[in-house]
Amino acid sequence: MAPIKYPYLLSKWLDPIFAVTVGVLAYGVFEQRHGRQEGHRLIDLVKRKWDRDINGNVTNFLPVEDNKE
Repeated sequence: MAPIKYPYLLSKWLDPIFAVTVGVLAYGVFEQRHGRQEGHRLIDLVKRKWDRDINGNVTNFLPVEDNKE
């Protein structure tokens, strides 16, 4: 009797999502254990890329607080 071959771990569409999730979480654990400089973490990179449009223009500006006393 031949062994049964399973083409997918979970499903055709869920396997890539699962793989990316595991990879991002593994890198997050790596960053926590080894530490990174401020501004050089994965979340900082994602935020910078998210705030830029196709031409490289910054689209989201954080509100600047006025120093009113």
